Amino acid sequence: QHSGDGKANQYFLRGFNLDHGTDFAVTVDGMPVNMPSHGHGQGFADLNFLIPDLVSGVRYRKGPYFADGGDFSLAGSASLDYVSALDAPFTEVTLGANNFRRLLAAGSRTVQDQTWLGAIELEGNNGPWDTPERLRKLNAVLRYSQGSPVRGFSLTAMAYQSRW
Repeated sequence: QHSGDGKANQYFLRGFNLDHGTDFAVTVDGMPVNMPSHGHGQGFADLNFLIPDLVSGVRYRKGPYFADGGDFSLAGSASLDYVSALDAPFTEVTLGANNFRRLLAAGSRTVQDQTWLGAIELEGNNGPWDTPERLRKLNAVLRYSQGSPVRGFSLTAMAYQSRW
């Protein structure tokens, strides 16, 4: 509902208006996204840093039935996972209405049981407003994985900057 290009999305679940993530716990590769303290509300969850093309899966839970969901999971939770390797490197350019533009480049390289994955996303948009938003967004991911999902580990670094 009330969200913009640079503002966290508003969530609704089972009759709850979760505002911008309050009462809905979100993790990306095990990293908690909800901010414990925020001027907009405790639990503010901004997923604008997420590169959706890298998501390998999402696990949703509804209800306050799971203690491992943490403090912000009263209405439910979502756990998102990134891929560890890509089938092939790719570059994608998207252009759209209101001066929307997006450039995404991603790739990975595996040698024996070690994989490096990198991705960068540049995005801009003016939005459908009388006064253009002039959104400028940068997302980047660098991930190192070793071993298998059962007997291995991964380290992920993410960067996000947005101005509008």
